[in-house]
Amino acid sequence: MTLILTAINADCVVQASDRLTTKWREQRFLGEHDPIANKTVIYLAYDGPMVISFSGTAYVGDEPTDNWIARQLAGGTLSRTPDGRTAAFALQRLPTRTFNEACWLLQRAIDAEAVFNTSHGLEVAIGGWRIRRRRLVQTLLAIVKTKNGTLRHGHMRLRAADFGSAFSSIGVDLAPADVKAARAAHPDQQALLIDPATRSAFLAEMIVQTSRSNQAVGPDVMSVEIPRWQPDGPRRITIRFRPEVERYAALVGGASPISFPAAFWPWIVTPMGMRAPTVSAGNAMVPHFCGWEFVHKAPAATPPRGLLFAESSIQRPKPPR
Repeated sequence: MTLILTAINADCVVQASDRLTTKWREQRFLGEHDPIANKTVIYLAYDGPMVISFSGTAYVGDEPTDNWIARQLAGGTLSRTPDGRTAAFALQRLPTRTFNEACWLLQRAIDAEAVFNTSHGLEVAIGGWRIRRRRLVQTLLAIVKTKNGTLRHGHMRLRAADFGSAFSSIGVDLAPADVKAARAAHPDQQALLIDPATRSAFLAEMIVQTSRSNQAVGPDVMSVEIPRWQPDGPRRITIRFRPEVERYAALVGGASPISFPAAFWPWIVTPMGMRAPTVSAGNAMVPHFCGWEFVHKAPAATPPRGLLFAESSIQRPKPPR
C-alpha cells in the first residue's frame, strides 16, 4: 500500500508519492520491505510530459513494478550492469508515442498482466500536460486493475471547478474532508494555487502526516512538479526528494566504504534515452533530454571532503517471500 497525491491546475501539475513498500500475508501487515523504493516514472510523450506513480503490487515476478512500467514505455529490455543493476543512463532511440498512445499502451499492458489479478491489484495515477490544437491542456487519469478487470478514470482534457484545479488520491483512503480542511488551513492560499514548490510541499506534508497514523505509508516523499511553459520559454521538470531523516549510501572499492548523505531519484523515459532510479550525493546534476531540463532538488547536506558529485543506479531488493 502507499499514498499517491496528484494536484493539477492551470499553472502546474504536481504529484507526490511516499517511498515505502511493505510485506503482507493474507491481508496481514508483516512489516517494512524497502523504505526507499521508487514508485515514480516521468515520461516525455511526443505532445507533452507526464508523471506516473503506482500503488499496489510492488513486483512483477522479480522485477520492481516501476521498472516494469518503464520497460513498457521504453518498448524493450533495460540495459544492465555486470552485477545486475539497471544501468543509470542509456542514450538510445526509443519509440515516440503521443500522450494518449502511452496511456493506452500502459492500460493494455496492465490488463494483460496476470500478476495484478490479486487482492493488491494495481492503481496507477497519471498527471501531465499535452498539446492539443496548439494549446496546453491538463490530463489527470487513474488506471485501476483488480481481479475483476481494468478500469480507467479521469479525463484526457481536464475540466475542473475551483479555479481549474483537480485533485486525486490513490492507495490508502484519504478523506476528502481532511484534504479540504488542510487546504483551508494553509497560511498562503495564493501560493498554494500558483507556486509549484508550495503545492509540492503541501502534498508532501499530507503524506508525512498520514504516515504517522498508517504503517503502510512511508514518511519519505518524492514529488514531481511540471509547470506550464511558454512556447519560447524554458521547459523544466523539478524533482524533489524529501526524506524524514537523512539517508546514507556508501562509496565502495577502496580500503573501506565511505558513507555519505544521499538522495534518491525516479525513472525518466524519453524518446532519446532514459535514466534509471539512482542514488546521488553532492551537487546534483541537471540532465537534459529532448529540450527539457530535469532539475533535482535534494535536502542540503555536506558530502565527504573532496567529493563534488557521485551517482549510481540502485541495487533493488528482491521481492519479499
